[in-house]
Amino acid sequence: MFDTARFFERHMEKSVGCTEPAAIALSSSVAFNAIFGKLPKSLNVDGIGGAAQRSMPVMDETARSTDVAERAALIEEISVLMDSGTFKNAMNAVIPHTDGKSGADLAAALGVFCDPEFELMLFNYLNDEIVRAAMSILNRIHISYEDKDHIFIRTRVRLSDGTVSECVTKHLHTGIVSVSVNGNPIFASDIAMMDEDLRILEGMCVDDFIHVVEKLPENAKVKLKEALKTNISAYEIARDAGCARGVGVIDVIGGWVGEAAKMVHTAVECRMSGETMEVMTCAGSGNMGLTASLPLIALHRHVSAMEEAKEEKERAKKKERAYGDDEDVLLRAFALAHLIANFVCVKSGYLSATCGCAIKAGIGVAAGIAYYLASSGVVDHAEDASGVADVVKTAINNMASDVTGIICEGASRKCALKASTAVISAAKSALLALKGVEFGGIGCAADATVTLNRVGEIARSMADTDREIVRMLQMNR
Repeated sequence: MFDTARFFERHMEKSVGCTEPAAIALSSSVAFNAIFGKLPKSLNVDGIGGAAQRSMPVMDETARSTDVAERAALIEEISVLMDSGTFKNAMNAVIPHTDGKSGADLAAALGVFCDPEFELMLFNYLNDEIVRAAMSILNRIHISYEDKDHIFIRTRVRLSDGTVSECVTKHLHTGIVSVSVNGNPIFASDIAMMDEDLRILEGMCVDDFIHVVEKLPENAKVKLKEALKTNISAYEIARDAGCARGVGVIDVIGGWVGEAAKMVHTAVECRMSGETMEVMTCAGSGNMGLTASLPLIALHRHVSAMEEAKEEKERAKKKERAYGDDEDVLLRAFALAHLIANFVCVKSGYLSATCGCAIKAGIGVAAGIAYYLASSGVVDHAEDASGVADVVKTAINNMASDVTGIICEGASRKCALKASTAVISAAKSALLALKGVEFGGIGCAADATVTLNRVGEIARSMADTDREIVRMLQMNR
């Protein structure tokens, strides 16, 4: 049985900075700290997909630690093997607090000086001293990558006294499956390729997703509200920082669509430029989290403003909505966007040659916008469940036909261009669906679930494209 609240709790995580460099840093942090008997408290509990075993106690805040200079002196070598997608995304995404620096090697070096307890938030606690120390050991960092169809990071830390530790991460950015010191396992988890909820999700269809969000439990809404609050705060930080270039051009679009595109562009560009801001992820990606949430907030604000402007007699005449108050519709729409984005990720791979913002989160938010408009009563459309479902499915097919094929060139400021393009396409796809206009899904599929599966098939068929993208990126470094 699909556990909605558990799914959102597990697959929405806070992150500071791009999640691939953060995952690399987390891996090296865990490997280094394991030598001194410290592992994140999260590894005390059952691993996702199975029970975890521990043979070394976690040390508390008063436990042994070394200062920055001493840690740097201890390092003989750090070698990191990762999947090509993680390597690609770590190349050009600026790491917060580093004055514009990026790279998998720097991420691995920084991890030595970070507390693994903070997981994907660990870059939030960097300072100049740590960055200088990390730069001083870059010549001791060795990075390699290989083709894999899932996230994979294996970090080996060798100290000057010969001690060797290893941390292995698989499938999820925080999916640590094993930690060892001198060949002795101190943590092991039988984590499968996907956790139970993802396995169930993989076998679901669009009708199932709509059914899930229409019966959204209260404890799931708590996480959804936290995610929306986190991401609107991230946008406000980015807006005030003023680091998004050219975003004013989007103003020509106007209306809530233009506002949504501007919000996403601003937040994504500033995040990729190294601005320190907490973001709630979607399927392990902060940029996807922003793309799946901010357009719905812009739409919700627009609709709320329209309603406030109406006269009282018009309010009285308005038909009662089928799905509760406005906030409830917003949460359901956001939940739907998140579920569909994760579904496409499972089908296509979390990191692939196709753009996650444009295709995975983009299709998700197109479905979310369609759901919001069709079920909120602000448009003249059937309010029965089948009518809403038809609009959502049509929006999915339209969006997939519009954006499938947009490539991922690795995380960078350019993600903002693709993310804002996705927002505009998502709104267009949903509005066309509300008018009953459908262009057919991938391969002219009528079934939206078939379309989503085909999006995944196309992404997985583009392995050669991904290798070529990585080659080109390396030529320019």
